[in-house]
Amino acid sequence: MNTKSPHKTITLNFTTLKIYEHFIVSTIKEGVLFDAPQLDQLQDIFTIYFADRPFGFIADRQNDYTVNPVCYTNSNAIENMVGMAVLCYSEANYKTANFTKPFFRKPLEAFSTFEACKNWIEDLL
Repeated sequence: MNTKSPHKTITLNFTTLKIYEHFIVSTIKEGVLFDAPQLDQLQDIFTIYFADRPFGFIADRQNDYTVNPVCYTNSNAIENMVGMAVLCYSEANYKTANFTKPFFRKPLEAFSTFEACKNWIEDLL
């Protein structure tokens, strides 16, 4: 797998996405409330880049933002997403990731390095 550098970077009004061969890294901007409209935009990107193949999602939590927990439930409908890794920078990030696990019905794990996130996603694939 080529996971050294992204194939493409996309900047939306609420996040920066780095598209790799088998996964997407999302870095949501500081202070954003991530809700259904933002999830819809992400789903459009997923459809473009991963229409007929499995992929993983890495949530890079370097900024402070809020996710409506309903979005985790709604994201379960993305059939070809195999799981979500959360790149954590603080104890609060880990607590948030663990809080969201029951809402997300696919594998979700928190890690302290990008490499660990990437390796876990590759194992799921």
